[in-house]
Amino acid sequence: MSKLLKFIKYAFNSHPIVSNALVYGTLYVGAEFSQQTVTRKLLNKEPLAYDRQMLTCFGILGVAVFAPVYHYWYRWLDKKFVGTSAKVVVRKMLLDQFFMTPQILVIFYVAMSIMEKKQDLFEECQHKFIPTFKTSCMFWLPAQCLNFSVIPSTFRMVSCGSSAVLLLLVVTAVLASPLDYVLESQVQGVLGQRVKRQDGWKVDERRDSNGRLIKKDYFLQHKSDNFDADAVLRELPGGKKAYQIGATFRF
Repeated sequence: MSKLLKFIKYAFNSHPIVSNALVYGTLYVGAEFSQQTVTRKLLNKEPLAYDRQMLTCFGILGVAVFAPVYHYWYRWLDKKFVGTSAKVVVRKMLLDQFFMTPQILVIFYVAMSIMEKKQDLFEECQHKFIPTFKTSCMFWLPAQCLNFSVIPSTFRMVSCGSSAVLLLLVVTAVLASPLDYVLESQVQGVLGQRVKRQDGWKVDERRDSNGRLIKKDYFLQHKSDNFDADAVLRELPGGKKAYQIGATFRF
């Protein structure tokens, strides 16, 4: 174990960019993989396949884009503001959240749009930037307070990557536990009114030879600030309803 720790310390000190890129990229993809496992596998009665294109995009961004950017950013911060006093930590937190984070979010959404070959490269960023930034403030300000005050600068990015995994695990764990609540609040609450109005829903209705309802399916692709969903509501005989939802959360 001691030899392993020495090797890790040597790698991060001697080859910081490569080490951070590999570790941060792995954690970044791991966060998306965990999120997909819950939302595409556990939250669906009929599990969906992993979105490999999305995982590839996260891998490229984590290794080739964000790892180098964060490496040089944190190195500058640690040289400019030395120490772990309350004043220094607060300065680092504010600069990181209100100067660097907006740029990272723009890079993320535009880069994802490029890799997904969307026509309008800035549409998703325009719709999701402000809600995502607000959400990030609630999590990353306290997380970075711990990072800047306790974690050694060598492992600054490992801490950030681990925090990103923790954030998505907490979100997806909340979604996985109260499944009925998720279905009722997200499908009925957010989408339910649109079902009643049949607003934007594609309807597939099947009846038997006597005209009796066999099933009636409503399909909708719903997009909101931090939540993209493919939803299905099935109406069965006797007024019973069944819900299925596949979701992608972006933070």
